[in-house]
Amino acid sequence: MIVGRRPRLEGSRAECVDATMTRVEHGGHLGKSFQIFLCHRHIPIIPMKIKWSWAFVGDWTLFFFLGFGPFLLVNALWAEMPFYVAQQPEKDSIATWVSSVYNIGNIFPLLYMAMMKYFPRIHDFHVLASLFILGIGASVLLAIFSQSVVGGISLILYMLTLVAGMIGCTGIVSLFAYASQFPSRLTSSFSAGMAGSGIVVTGIALLQGGGSTPAFSPGVFYVIVTILAALPVAALLLIEWRNRKALREGRVPFGGEAAPAQTSAQAAVEVAPLMSSEEEAGTGATPEATSPDALAGSPALSDAEEGKAVTPAPAPLSRKALFVRCWGPLLNIFLTSFFTYMMMPGSLPYALKPFASYGILYETANLLFQVLGMVGRLSVGFFTFRWPSVLNGIQGGSYLFCFITAACGVAHAFLPTGAGWLVVVLVAAQAWLNGYIATVVYLLARERLDAALVTENRTMARWLSLFNQWGCLMGTYFLLILVKAGVFPTYA
Repeated sequence: MIVGRRPRLEGSRAECVDATMTRVEHGGHLGKSFQIFLCHRHIPIIPMKIKWSWAFVGDWTLFFFLGFGPFLLVNALWAEMPFYVAQQPEKDSIATWVSSVYNIGNIFPLLYMAMMKYFPRIHDFHVLASLFILGIGASVLLAIFSQSVVGGISLILYMLTLVAGMIGCTGIVSLFAYASQFPSRLTSSFSAGMAGSGIVVTGIALLQGGGSTPAFSPGVFYVIVTILAALPVAALLLIEWRNRKALREGRVPFGGEAAPAQTSAQAAVEVAPLMSSEEEAGTGATPEATSPDALAGSPALSDAEEGKAVTPAPAPLSRKALFVRCWGPLLNIFLTSFFTYMMMPGSLPYALKPFASYGILYETANLLFQVLGMVGRLSVGFFTFRWPSVLNGIQGGSYLFCFITAACGVAHAFLPTGAGWLVVVLVAAQAWLNGYIATVVYLLARERLDAALVTENRTMARWLSLFNQWGCLMGTYFLLILVKAGVFPTYA
């Protein structure tokens, strides 16, 4: 007999728990007490069951390249930061200013939310396609004007940084909302793609070489980025084509399963990408959307499906009830973003500049930040740690050490000579923690909501992305206040 109730899980996580409980009930090869502990609702770690196939690898790759879209330009700007520090008139402070201008882009997700409310026929597919195409244009302009100086400041660079911020801040909110209609097992793939774009552009920057004598100019660098910016556009178009094709054939896209409270035909109607204005404007499915008349044109159900009893759909949740149910994931994604943007990229130059090997340290830290961030996001596909607050505590402590190092400046009296590499290691640890937390919270939020509440799941995905961006905004501007207050030393 198993003590406690099962956690409310769905998809591959539910399959894993069900398989584990089957082994318990039939005396499986693992210890019975361990299996009971694994399935208990208070267990912090739940392993994921992955069914590997060529179809899964293809879907995973497609969503991975989709994840390139939002932050490709932002990651490119970060990768070029050593060049800007060496060449642009702002010197060390340009990292803080670029990060601050980028975070002004957090205004645009609010406009996006208002647009989706008052113009519900506009779908996230349209938003993403527009943003990604705009990103290609902005990358071309960066290739031409990124080194221009107007009035003693890098004005054009800041203007294009604002565009990159709008694409990144709005794109992440729209992307997670768009992807909420697909199986949760694909969440880690496009989330990893966001970090993967950073790995690619950082690798190109390493080949370029930082500082005052690069192997090739920033113009060539951004031409390469422009080519990469076409990948998420192609991935988005292919995903939407497959999505619509599956719905026309009465299938749930990308191997997903219909919600338990629905037949397959109802699920196809519910997750259709171009929803009616009544469905988008409400908090749940309208009676017309699930009535027999509305399903009259749907594919015919098999005898087995017709014989199944259809359980009633869950009642829609108010916005207050939605917030109360998912406040934990919202708080955790805010905190991890706050800590991350207090460190990257604004604090990092101050923490590493006193060391002789500053260029190598910075590029290594930036590369590890991207790589470990992606590894953290991928880790969600293998196990779920259900206490992200613990991980946030570790990340906060790690940042505190780096912050003290940056504030001490040249002195670094309490650190050995090679302490710069210790900062790099801590930045890498923060990257893994941020990548993992910022992905797992979406799965934890989906566990707390019934899969049949399609609109609520989409709304929560947008809220989580907004809290992520607000954490970035607060962390960046809090750091800017510290910089202007003279907390960090300046270097010639």
